[in-house]
Amino acid sequence: MHLISVNGVEVSGLMNLFKFFRLAFALRKQGLASAGCLSFDMFRFESMFYLVAVWNSAPAMEEFQKSDLYQDLIQNRRGIVRSASGMLYESKEMPTREVVVAQWRRDKG
Repeated sequence: MHLISVNGVEVSGLMNLFKFFRLAFALRKQGLASAGCLSFDMFRFESMFYLVAVWNSAPAMEEFQKSDLYQDLIQNRRGIVRSASGMLYESKEMPTREVVVAQWRRDKG
């Protein structure tokens, strides 16, 4: 069983897109280097950017989420995010982008 961590982020304006992408790609690199991370995907759907990590261990995911880089982006320490929300779910299969968006809509409305 995989633990799927999804963060949906709305960037606050075009001026912050470059900062967001710089942080998001660094976060992806850090995630993929983390123990327990099987996959890390980023994509945009409508006005939301999705950061999707697949984990084989909840403690590994929790350790990653304590990192300064994660906190800077998701907790909006740098003021570049209009809104951010997250969700977790379990799956036997690696999620596709379509499955992630569908799960997001079920969970977040």
